[in-house]
Amino acid sequence: HYDYYGDHERALTLIEEAIRSSPKTIEPYMIKARILKHAGDFRGARDTMDYARQQDVGDRYLTTKFIKYMLRVDEVDEAEKTYLLFVNEDAPHKIQEIVNMQATWYMNERGHAYRRMGDIGRALKHYHQAISVFDTYQDDQYDFHQYSVRKVTLRSYIDILEWEATVYENPAYQTAARAAAECYLELADRKASCNTFVPIEIEKDDKPLTRNGSAQQGQQNLAAGVGETKVYDVEKDPNGTKFVESDNLAEALKLAEHLESVAASNPDTHVLAFEVHLRMQKYFLVLKAINALKAIDATHPALPSMVVRLSQALDTDESFAAALKVPLRAQLAKSFGAVDITTGTAESIDSVLAAAKSMLAMGNGDQAAALLVQTPEAKYAEGRTLLKLLEAKRLLAKSGADESTQAAFGASAKTVFPLATCF
Repeated sequence: HYDYYGDHERALTLIEEAIRSSPKTIEPYMIKARILKHAGDFRGARDTMDYARQQDVGDRYLTTKFIKYMLRVDEVDEAEKTYLLFVNEDAPHKIQEIVNMQATWYMNERGHAYRRMGDIGRALKHYHQAISVFDTYQDDQYDFHQYSVRKVTLRSYIDILEWEATVYENPAYQTAARAAAECYLELADRKASCNTFVPIEIEKDDKPLTRNGSAQQGQQNLAAGVGETKVYDVEKDPNGTKFVESDNLAEALKLAEHLESVAASNPDTHVLAFEVHLRMQKYFLVLKAINALKAIDATHPALPSMVVRLSQALDTDESFAAALKVPLRAQLAKSFGAVDITTGTAESIDSVLAAAKSMLAMGNGDQAAALLVQTPEAKYAEGRTLLKLLEAKRLLAKSGADESTQAAFGASAKTVFPLATCF
């Protein structure tokens, strides 16, 4: 109850009493870890969950939770080694076996960890692993066509077809697809600013425990003269180089278009489509994304910023036909009138974050920083969460704010979440 309403100190006091009354019970430690996570002490949450797991190392649920908590503090190698507890000892290739288990939660969390660490190549690799799981689900339905007719299992077959029709609505797929598209957009932006991302090379003998024997980059070194060295698909591109060197905007467009077809009711889908089409200078599709978002939520905090960015693009893009700009401007004026990028930022932290992102996209880092440093203030108490403050911290660093400004933001955020160690 107290954790739900944000009184983490009171919640910790009560759960400590429960632990003292029954120190061998595992559940109170799990609750304590969750409270610490909500309070912003990710390292403490990880250590507490580890202690709970050590009480019953055979409990797969506890191990799964501990892996998640490790990935949230970016311990990707340690998490992988722990995940190997789920893999058979005689598996021919342990990394490939992890992928074959199709644990999309693990792929997404690992991708998020690499993305926070700045390793976009490996992040994309893991997001695409999660996406491929759902593509496999979709393709596998064809295996049942003749079987169902031959075995007369038509009722079950119809159930499978109905499930397949909604397979891409799974949150794990949409999370992976959006995150991958955002990574591609970041790569495209870096190329446009002559700051091309270079894939981070894997170290020699990297994580030998996760590949049988002394295998490197997926190659199993068999005994001399026995068999051949085999390279498994999962490690043919350990750094995600093929994703980094691909046509980033084209790949982002594929993901955005697919999300528009399977997740059209999700506002984030149209925000992503806007970002992709704007970079590709497809302004009528940009307007379509804006209108689609407005139809879902006319008060969405990103709408003012999207309208302003489209208007600015029309003003600055001389390669776009002037005759085509007229109907676009007319539609914007009719649907939105005069819009300011700071609309709603006086009372909504979501509007602040949306405005800051747009300011950064337009090159106004100082204005974005001026907005972001205010997010811990009391006027944003409603709707202000730990994750939103962490997003503000990330954007503040991206804005180029000096160390003193970022330190002041961290100190201010600590007054909101005094137990947090992430600021």
